[in-house]
Amino acid sequence: MGGFGNISGEFWLGNDHVYNILAQETHALRVEAVGYSGKTYWAQYREFHIEDEKNFYRLNVSDYTGDFGDTMVTANGNAFVTPDHRGNVSFYRDCAGVTAGGWWANPETQVPNCGYNLNAVYSPSGNTCMSFYGVCMKTSIMKIIPSSVVT
Repeated sequence: MGGFGNISGEFWLGNDHVYNILAQETHALRVEAVGYSGKTYWAQYREFHIEDEKNFYRLNVSDYTGDFGDTMVTANGNAFVTPDHRGNVSFYRDCAGVTAGGWWANPETQVPNCGYNLNAVYSPSGNTCMSFYGVCMKTSIMKIIPSSVVT
């Protein structure tokens, strides 16, 4: 999957690019966000990688620290899905259709992790929002960091 969005605003690098970066060495993931209240949040995973396209960019994260809650654990091991690319999720709960953005969908639970999607589009009606740990976010950034520089 190539990137999408506007690089000076909302942008997703693309899973092919992320996979190629992560394949070079061990990386961490840091998520930073600002809620609509103005409060800042962060979450960091010392181990972060995704599998290749034939394995549906399945997510693997571990070793959480932060003040944001361990939200990525709900997506751990899941395939990345979008409205037009549902991976191998046989019981697909249309997270991408609800949030209008791709994310690692959890097909195994009665309540999928659709509510935790930093690629979601904010809906003025309040039905969906870019959220993490149950908090609607005004801004967010996901940073890929070589594990060797993480303290």
